[in-house]
Amino acid sequence: MMNFIQDVQAVKFGLMNTEPAATNTYCYVYENGDKQRKVVKNGESLTNKKGKQFKFTKRFKVNVETVSKEIKFDASSIHTEKKFKVDLNCTIKVVDPCTYVEEQNSMVDEIFKKIERESKRIARNYELMYYGNYEDELIHNISNLTDFSDQGLQVGIDATVTIDDSELKFLQTKRDMDDKNELEMHEIKLKNKKDEVLYQDLLLLIEGTPLEPLKTTFSSYEELKKKINEMLLEDFEKHRNTKEKIMDQFMDGKIDKTAYQERLEISNLSFNSSDVVRVNDQIKVIEMSRDEEFNKISYGEGDEDENLFHQLGE
Repeated sequence: MMNFIQDVQAVKFGLMNTEPAATNTYCYVYENGDKQRKVVKNGESLTNKKGKQFKFTKRFKVNVETVSKEIKFDASSIHTEKKFKVDLNCTIKVVDPCTYVEEQNSMVDEIFKKIERESKRIARNYELMYYGNYEDELIHNISNLTDFSDQGLQVGIDATVTIDDSELKFLQTKRDMDDKNELEMHEIKLKNKKDEVLYQDLLLLIEGTPLEPLKTTFSSYEELKKKINEMLLEDFEKHRNTKEKIMDQFMDGKIDKTAYQERLEISNLSFNSSDVVRVNDQIKVIEMSRDEEFNKISYGEGDEDENLFHQLGE
């Protein structure tokens, strides 16, 4: 098993003693009987004076170079039979030599094995449909494995996930179907909410009018709107029959032109000012207004839609 401690020597400090100089690839950690430690690095060397002062008895040669390892494995998620390949680039480096010497229980090979073992576990429980985010999820979930600061180590992991073109095509088709279903569900949800808002608008329009009793019979916007449309057609038919009778009276000479025009004007005014006509005209207005508001709701997260639904319903 690989260890960053390359050598351990007993040391004594005297007039003729000369300690080796550290380099950019390894440093020296000195330790005394009280477990006090001092690191020497970057071309420096410990002086006899310091060695005697702290009564150092051991010298540890510690490798401070970054150790890298590429870990590759095929993964198969429990959510699908499709497989994907995982490529991990792992690095380990001693950043606190004194702490590392104190612990002396972090074998590089063991750390790499632990990362590989945990990565495979995560991959096993990963939904391949969203493999594109696997790199981020993997790094997030094994972040606890990269924290070896209490042992003087710095561990890094980069993950790459690839799948075969045939499997990628399958996933893309499945993902498109899921997106389509999600969009359809969103549109249904949006329409239901829009009808609910329009129904409340319509109840306000008929409040205090002869149409108000209709709300006890019709509990949805489409039903109530359909009933009002039927009433409008009935009123329009009555109005048309009335105008025909007035015309017949005029043509038969029973009324003169002035009386004809007066009666026709009264009939038109009565029809156009009725609650049924007024409400029907307002239905067109509120539908246009609500269409504009609901069209502003972009296809996004459900919670955001709920907030907009709430605002539109106020």
